[in-house]
Amino acid sequence: MRQSQPSRNRRSRRWRPVASLLPIVSILIPLAAAAQPDGYADVTDVVVVEVPVHVTRNGEPVRGLGERNFEIVVDRKKQKLLDFEVIDLAAIEGLPTTGQQALPVVARRHFLLLFDLSFARPAGIVRSQIAARRLVLDGLHPTDLVGVAVYSEATGASVVLGFTSDRRQIDLALATLGNLKPSERVRDPLGIVLADHRQLMELYGGFAYDLENSTPKDENPERSAGYETTLFSESDYLRNLKDMGAMSGIAARSQVRNQILALSSSFTELADHLAEVDGRKHVVYFSEGFDSASLVGTDDTQRIGQLNDEGADGQLWRIDSDERFGDVGTRQGVFEMLDHFKRCDCTIQAVDTRGVRDDSGFDRRAAGEDSLFIMANETGGELFRNYNDLSQAMESMLERTSLTYLLSFQAENVGEPGEYHPIRVKLKGGPKGARLVHRPGFYAPKPYMALSAEERRFRTLELMMEGREGGALDASLLALPFKASGSGADVLTLLEIEGYSLLRGHRGPVIPTEVFAYAIDEQGRVADFLGQAVELDLEKVRPALDSRGFKFLGRLQLDPGSYEVRVLVRNVLTGATGVRVARIEVPAFGENDSALLPPLFIEPEGTWLIGESQAEDAGDPAYPLTVGRRNLVPSARPFLKSNAAVPVLLVGYNLDPEGLSGVCRLVPVDGGEAVQMELKVQSRAQTETAGVERLAATIGPGGAPPGEYRLEVILRGSESGRTVTSAIPVRIY
Repeated sequence: MRQSQPSRNRRSRRWRPVASLLPIVSILIPLAAAAQPDGYADVTDVVVVEVPVHVTRNGEPVRGLGERNFEIVVDRKKQKLLDFEVIDLAAIEGLPTTGQQALPVVARRHFLLLFDLSFARPAGIVRSQIAARRLVLDGLHPTDLVGVAVYSEATGASVVLGFTSDRRQIDLALATLGNLKPSERVRDPLGIVLADHRQLMELYGGFAYDLENSTPKDENPERSAGYETTLFSESDYLRNLKDMGAMSGIAARSQVRNQILALSSSFTELADHLAEVDGRKHVVYFSEGFDSASLVGTDDTQRIGQLNDEGADGQLWRIDSDERFGDVGTRQGVFEMLDHFKRCDCTIQAVDTRGVRDDSGFDRRAAGEDSLFIMANETGGELFRNYNDLSQAMESMLERTSLTYLLSFQAENVGEPGEYHPIRVKLKGGPKGARLVHRPGFYAPKPYMALSAEERRFRTLELMMEGREGGALDASLLALPFKASGSGADVLTLLEIEGYSLLRGHRGPVIPTEVFAYAIDEQGRVADFLGQAVELDLEKVRPALDSRGFKFLGRLQLDPGSYEVRVLVRNVLTGATGVRVARIEVPAFGENDSALLPPLFIEPEGTWLIGESQAEDAGDPAYPLTVGRRNLVPSARPFLKSNAAVPVLLVGYNLDPEGLSGVCRLVPVDGGEAVQMELKVQSRAQTETAGVERLAATIGPGGAPPGEYRLEVILRGSESGRTVTSAIPVRIY
């Protein structure tokens, strides 16, 4: 997402069908998102279960525990630990988000900020938004993932923003609660990009993040002189909330009962969706709560006395049992909903929005406080009330969860899909008074096609945010930044999927395939993305898949900087998934800046089935590797013969004009000794783009033994001595 050129941003922010370079690719309609966890096999007889455990004593995390201190029991059987890992967030403080992908997603904290627009007053919602925005800015760890959701009686619970590390999008979601015009929204298939942040924040509160300095920044100083009066303007929030249907007042008991049942049903569905997210989910619930008399009966001591007297006088017909003891159906609905949250490893951290102090010092007990306490207490969370600053209120909870012991075991004979298995973790030899909080159980995996569209989206989102390579599909990724007409780059994202892995386990005449690509910068912000749906008609493309596979060419638009390009591909019918990650540096492409793309090994035409993404407007740039009428398609995973010279294409920017000399070497991925190879530049040709040229070269035989390597190329200017380097993974056979 290029913030400097919004019109270009919209080009690639589309969930669109792919247009084929070859006529044998059949394109149909967009499909629902889905994925499988990393380290997974898409079809498996056993399940590896990861259990994050928090151990605290007097509110402080207990450090220094080892594998010997834990015992896992499932279905009354002791389990053997497969792996044990200690994850201390304090130890990874300050690392760029893109360098934290080694942190298992199950150990990352997930916060879903849920705003209740039915059981809350507008003023309380405003204060909740203010508190949540401060929490995101000041209270969370860089590895934390945050989502935003709203609940209203009219529409139920809806996730406005999926779990993401992009603080700018979180801020926009909190400022608007998703109340954006259709023309302002971005069509992101995974739901982690709402809109162009810089364009809209002036309209929705004027608040922005300076993530490099971790400080709030006023984007329009003329509007106000202060952080409190302008950046958190209640009038702005109230203007945005006026159409959201926030209600206040006391309804009739029957109406309240129906409202509570509607909330319970909607929250149950939300909890089931969250079950597809690995790790503990903290649902921070902003609400005034509902009248707890529907659950436990009236707490009015005078009224209780009257009802008792009527009973003692034999006037039983005058006693309303629902009023005295609560409604059985309502109580059952609420506690079943809370049981769903517990089973799905969700805790509710309830924030009483009416209990937050206002300027008049309001601090009386709210009618719904007991219901909020029940929701928090039943799921292992806490109730927060009378806090101006939510960061302070949740400080202890954040501290308790900063240290995670990650246990994993292999579960066998897990039963029918969706069958629940409770987990019990015992602490052995720990300090006295220590408290354990852990995942309460797990569900036997469901067949992929049995998942709902929302469950699939959450699974896909988790894989994208984790950014860890894996999966059953054999795929390779190459990301190449080419100079664009502006200051940034058009990044050619080339994904190769081996045909045998797409076909494995597949039944049916077509293979519905999905591809998602997201570029994440070092602050965890989504810079650009694309989503594609492709249907491969096996009657037409089977020979190509049997011979080699499917090569997908996508486009991303990025400003200069460092990024991770994360790509996920999936066979929708089998659920087979592959995740690949490419780390790239987008040059500034200035006149004094030299750069060299990775060495490109061009493959013969007709080797792969090829599809290329297309824009919905006329501004899509031309294919960057064209010679005459031929589109050159490089290999994402070159296979080189050990003792044979091979041609290579080098694309350079602002190279030394007087002459170049080059060397290359093969560096084993296992850390062995590098092998020197000969590089001969045979010709240089300028392109139509100023400062860009192509070099035809050959890499001489190096006699390296078969294996996986990193091929490094170094070009040195004859006169200036200036050097440029690039590299690509290769396989020697």
